[in-house]
Amino acid sequence: MTLTQEAPATYDAFRRVLSDRFDSLSPQLRLVAEFIVQHPNRAALETVAELSQAASVRPPTMVRFAQALGFTGFTDMQRVLRARLVARTPTYKERITEAADKAPKEPVGVLSDFIASSREALSILESEVTADDMRRAVEMLSTAERVHVMGMRRSFPVATYLAYNLTGFGVAAHIIDGTGGMALQQTQMIGARDLLVVISYPPYAPEVTDALTAVSAAGRPIIAITDGPLSPLAAKSDLCFETDSQETHGFRLISGAMCLCQALVVSLGLKLTEENNSA
Repeated sequence: MTLTQEAPATYDAFRRVLSDRFDSLSPQLRLVAEFIVQHPNRAALETVAELSQAASVRPPTMVRFAQALGFTGFTDMQRVLRARLVARTPTYKERITEAADKAPKEPVGVLSDFIASSREALSILESEVTADDMRRAVEMLSTAERVHVMGMRRSFPVATYLAYNLTGFGVAAHIIDGTGGMALQQTQMIGARDLLVVISYPPYAPEVTDALTAVSAAGRPIIAITDGPLSPLAAKSDLCFETDSQETHGFRLISGAMCLCQALVVSLGLKLTEENNSA
């Protein structure tokens, strides 16, 4: 890819360009893209040599990736990534590395690692979720005739928690659990006035992506909770929340997704209570 298009000037623009061009990238450049989306703070601060080793690619591949997005080089791209850090809370500093510390740890040390990763996930969630997106999500939840929630594997606890709490506020919530391999058939019950909330993280469950494709093709409204703009959920949803891209000791978190769902449910409850009081 040549430098025929202007390089993105902001992190949000960078993410949009990356999402648009991802399918046209080579397999090696896709590895870089996925690494940077999952570790934007490391990509902003570390050297090409350090990042290429972490992403399992050669240093020139990092440079080619930046050029594929319109930048003159990797340093040029890092300026955009660093600007994101400067714009965030002044006390924020990236301290999370991958589970790269090979030394044996006491259980309390492992606990500390997960607490630190969860704290980081919540910090990112707070800084990147907008007020407009929260208001829009609550409005979609409140106006839906029924809310269908889908999440498999590690996302299943989040999905069941969300559905459980929605029913507590009198919302007609339904879990799509794929019992008997019938996830696709279950999604066919989603009506025109219903809403699908889908939660999925790498490796994305095939039954989730297949169901999402069918629901999107039917024109049903969709809220997605996933890890980043390269997720297959992002392109097919009407509203997408991105959280929990971190991985600690080989395990991906659900801290951010749980917190987000709690906030959405409580916000919905406040809205419904206010509407009932004014009726």
